[in-house]
Amino acid sequence: MRQLKGFASRLVRHRFKLVLLLLALLLLLCGAYYGWTRWRGGSRAGYLTATVARGNVIDAVQAAGVVEPVRTARLNFKSSGTVKKIYVKPGDRVAAGQVLAELDEAELAAQLHQAENSLAQARAKWQALVNGPTPEEVAQAQAGVKSARADYESASRNLSRTQELYAAGAVPAAELEKAETEFTKAEAALERAEQELAALAKGSRPEDVEAARAQVEAARAQVEAARSGL
Repeated sequence: MRQLKGFASRLVRHRFKLVLLLLALLLLLCGAYYGWTRWRGGSRAGYLTATVARGNVIDAVQAAGVVEPVRTARLNFKSSGTVKKIYVKPGDRVAAGQVLAELDEAELAAQLHQAENSLAQARAKWQALVNGPTPEEVAQAQAGVKSARADYESASRNLSRTQELYAAGAVPAAELEKAETEFTKAEAALERAEQELAALAKGSRPEDVEAARAQVEAARAQVEAARSGL
């Protein structure tokens, strides 16, 4: 009986050791499997390789906004006109004295020609006032007075005759009004002719000469401005 109990006790201890051994072996297999899967996963990732070559490295940033200049300058032509050509574009570097744009010279030349003509006319007027009337101008004014006086006398006689006829009932009122109008015009023309002759006889007034000289200076300034634009 004692032998049977001892055998059973040894059998239980033997089985317990066997279970522990199986558990240890199972844990070892699980650890080995876990390590193997981690190793396979790492080897699958691998590394990205490339052939070494020389090139340019580009680092760009894309963004929207307004570019503000550090300094600004207002550029104006010396004279107005039509722009013929522009030699630069936005963003170009320029230097002092560099030509940026060009005006149409044909338009500037026309402006200069017109200014020179105005100057010539102003000089002629001023010179005429300084020199006074020529004999030809005086003779022409005298002839104008003579012609205007003849027209005045003719209109006066016609008016007197028409008034008599109208009083007698021989002509209508419209005929009398026409004669009066012609007489008024002839009288005004004679007064103008006599005033012109009197002005020539007196010569040029100092204020007229000075005004003409000022016009010459103004015309000369316009010529210089037109020349500077070319």
